[in-house]
Amino acid sequence: GMYQPGRGTWLGAVLVFEPARPPVVEFVRPDLEPPFRQSPPPIGFQDELRFFPRAEEHIPVWLLERAGLAPAPVPTTDGGVRTPRIWDGLDASGKPLIRREPLVSGEVERVLAYLDAAPVILASRSRGPDAFAPDREDAVPMNFRTDGAWAWPGAVAYYLREHGVAPDPDLLAHIRSRRFTAPAEVPEPVKDLALAAITGEQPHTAE
Repeated sequence: GMYQPGRGTWLGAVLVFEPARPPVVEFVRPDLEPPFRQSPPPIGFQDELRFFPRAEEHIPVWLLERAGLAPAPVPTTDGGVRTPRIWDGLDASGKPLIRREPLVSGEVERVLAYLDAAPVILASRSRGPDAFAPDREDAVPMNFRTDGAWAWPGAVAYYLREHGVAPDPDLLAHIRSRRFTAPAEVPEPVKDLALAAITGEQPHTAE
């Protein structure tokens, strides 16, 4: 195949067909995001990096952002919902890199309680592979929750519970600022914004 260990593989191509001529393939430059008709959700880009791992210097900025590995943007005044980084990058073999301080033992359960208590906005019975234990049976929850300001996958709580990986520092600061108390309900329009932040689709608006 075209995959090169540590460097990855091509991420987009355009096929041009003309009558009576062989098809022409134009590969999209790796530093440019392919012109998706419908952009895949973040988990799709995370799968790309898991199945075709590459060293950090060979991961374009747009792919880091799409996979949720780049620093989350500052919240906007129009009600934007943030999504966290699950980890801080990947090494040449595709294993996650963690560059954040672990939680103190007394705080772990309080953070887990917050992460697990927020309303679900995307439910799934499916389980994904554990990036830190790839030989383990699929166990990472594929659901998503939101507190109205952040939207996060079940992987955040899973990796904290199973491997001691603290949440994204900005999300953690947010949880602390709320005194570890997650809202029981989130308004539907805000849930739509959170779902849009996860899927990349535009939120539904009332006619």
